[in-house]
Amino acid sequence: MRMTIQGLNFDLTAAILEHVQRRLRAGLSYYAPRVQRVTVRVSDLNGPKGGTDKQCSFEIVADGIDPVRVRAVDQDLYRAVDRAAITLRQKLACVYGRDRARRSRRRVSASGLPT
Repeated sequence: MRMTIQGLNFDLTAAILEHVQRRLRAGLSYYAPRVQRVTVRVSDLNGPKGGTDKQCSFEIVADGIDPVRVRAVDQDLYRAVDRAAITLRQKLACVYGRDRARRSRRRVSASGLPT
């Protein structure tokens, strides 16, 4: 799994990089064998003005699904990363869960018994 972390209008510190990597590893541990590439973008939308403006977005390219994109905005960057990681895990569970259900339906024979 290739991981790219970009800071847009934002300085990436070692602490931020560590936090993002830790959250992604925890959130993607189940899906890691399928994930090919992860792109993370953290940014400060308003600059020095303050407010709810720290954004974290994830884009995942994985086997068998279209690219998955999630985004979270919060006043605190660490919380934005946490929220985006939770949303990403939920979205992957939904996408792969639907895929698994679709495959199991295809395996039913004409008699209605699983093959």
